[in-house]
Amino acid sequence: MQNGRSLAVNGQQLPDVPEWMANAGGTWHQHGFSVSPMVRYTGSRFGDTQHLQNIDGYFTTDITFGYQHRFNIGKFGASLAVQNLFDKKYIGFINASYYQLMSNSNAYYYPGAPRTLVAQVTFDF
Repeated sequence: MQNGRSLAVNGQQLPDVPEWMANAGGTWHQHGFSVSPMVRYTGSRFGDTQHLQNIDGYFTTDITFGYQHRFNIGKFGASLAVQNLFDKKYIGFINASYYQLMSNSNAYYYPGAPRTLVAQVTFDF
């Protein structure tokens, strides 16, 4: 109830839950080297239970470059991942708690992660 009225939200999409999400990618290997592009889609969603605050969907692209070499004592690996390759600006997380929604205050919107580099070196033996 809000201000003595009930809200007609039965069967509605929850806040910060997209109706559609999809990932597509693959990996190409050649002589120990690899390249793995990935495209991610997050569909539109709402910032409130009344569906008044619509948040647009977005695409992000990641790419990972890797190398592996096997030695007698183990396997060496190195990779460099670029997440959000094109530095897409988007709403990453919406905090639409029950207390905020019932007190007529707005949800808090947090930006998505900017372009990020992740390097990794491994040795498995």
